[in-house]
Order: sequence, then structure tokens, then C-alpha cells
Amino acid sequence: MAIPDAKGPHPERELFEAVLMQSGAPVFLTLRSGLSAVPRRPLVAWDGSLQASRVVRAALPLLLQSDETTLLTIGETDAATPSLEQAKLWLERAGVLVTSRHVEWPERPIAERILNQCEASNSDVVLMGGYSHSRLRESIMGGVTLHMIQHADLPILMVH
Repeated sequence: MAIPDAKGPHPERELFEAVLMQSGAPVFLTLRSGLSAVPRRPLVAWDGSLQASRVVRAALPLLLQSDETTLLTIGETDAATPSLEQAKLWLERAGVLVTSRHVEWPERPIAERILNQCEASNSDVVLMGGYSHSRLRESIMGGVTLHMIQHADLPILMVH
């Protein structure tokens, strides 16, 4: 599915949200121009959430074929969820070549930091959980999922 146009009609975003929230399956968003090649340098936006765990499991075949996977955490994660180190160990044991990065969250939107790290790591696809917070909260206060679909210039694989 193409990344919904941020300035376009809302039915595209509504379709994306319905598929993401109700299908239980990963949703792969591409640029409108499509893909020129299979992504080889994924960045996993890791926050320890159930959604992040789901996207890693769903994307394992892609991660196993990647040249290098970047596992990114921004700021602090919940101590009750799997840490960056635990996720890295799991991926390494599965046979994935992975580099981990932890960056702080100084007064900038998390999605902006994710996109900056994609550029810094030369990543060609983002893997992330979608709508870890409610859609209502994201639409009122803003959120990572909406920011990513409005500003990403690379493909995104999301799972709710």
C-alpha cells in the first residue's frame, strides 16, 4: 500500500488505519514511486512494546537477508518490557547481523529522531509498531505513527 498523502484525502489514511488495526497483519507502506530494490538496510524502531515485538517477528525473513539491521531506541523504555540489549541478543541468536543505537530524546519528536537515524545509518526501510497509543490520542496530541506516515521518505513496515 502506498504511504497516504499527507495533504490528500483522508480515505487513504482511514484505509491504512483500518488495515493496520483490524487485520492483525503487517502493513507495508511504500512510496508512491514504488521500490527499486528489496530493502537491505532496515532500521527497527524499538520501544519494547508488543507492537515492536510483532514487527520484528513478522520481518524476520527480511532481517535475515539484510546486509545490516539497525536496532534503535530513543530515550528510556519501560523497564517491564524487553530492553534494547535483549532484542539485539534475540536477533543475533536468530542469525541477524545487527547494530544497536540508543539516542536521547531532547525536545524533538520521536519520529523526527527515527528519520534522522535512518539517514545516519543509511537505512532503506523502517520497521515499527503502529499506534502503540490510541488513534484518538495521536490525532489530538500528535504521535509517532502519524508523523511517520506524513513525513517518511522511505518504506515503512508497521504492525499493531
